Amino acid sequence: MNPNSKVLVVDSDPAIQRLLAILLEAERCRVVGARTQEEGLAKAAALAPDLVILELELPGCDGFALLAALRRQVRAPVLALSAHASVGDVVRALDDGACDCVRKPFNGAEMAARVRAQLRLRRSLGANIFIRESRDQAPAPREILVNGLRLELTAKEEAVLQVLARRPGALVTIHDLLSAIWGSAGAAQLHELRVYITRLRRKLEACGAANLIESERNVGYSLCVGVGRDP
Repeated sequence: MNPNSKVLVVDSDPAIQRLLAILLEAERCRVVGARTQEEGLAKAAALAPDLVILELELPGCDGFALLAALRRQVRAPVLALSAHASVGDVVRALDDGACDCVRKPFNGAEMAARVRAQLRLRRSLGANIFIRESRDQAPAPREILVNGLRLELTAKEEAVLQVLARRPGALVTIHDLLSAIWGSAGAAQLHELRVYITRLRRKLEACGAANLIESERNVGYSLCVGVGRDP
């Protein structure tokens, strides 16, 4: 595990906070705790964590709403914790963007292994996208390189990627994507957008850049990588 990994633990139970701090500091992580929704969001913004561990049953808080807020705010994976989650709750947490869901009480060795796995995955997804604008507009107005490999896209696939690339790491809503690409008629093109997202993901994966396009169900998509451009 990278000794510089930063893990934010958002949990109202002081005992869980202490246990996770002991487990993860033994793995040479920097652990920061938060016990409320407000504190969690503030520390997520300030810390830019590599992983967030989130209790779904924070007092006075809708855990799923907080999960959605964190997914919009940070690029880090979110590992959900729950003492009372049903199978349906686990499925909902995963569908809403959690990378994993662990029930309390948990085994310490298993939890440390799950954290290591998520941090390894995060590091393995490193990739770069470079957009080079053509000086003479021929044979194409731009060239898109992913990890040094040319990415061959259709016009609509490139349009989708360009909209996401303008705001790397940020959630771009479905409405904004449809409006930017299809204009006022965009509402009828949702199925087509999903097809292009699927094709883009496959082509990026073929260039060694899997999982760069993340989705928040029924809300939008984000491109989780930096983008360079010719000056």
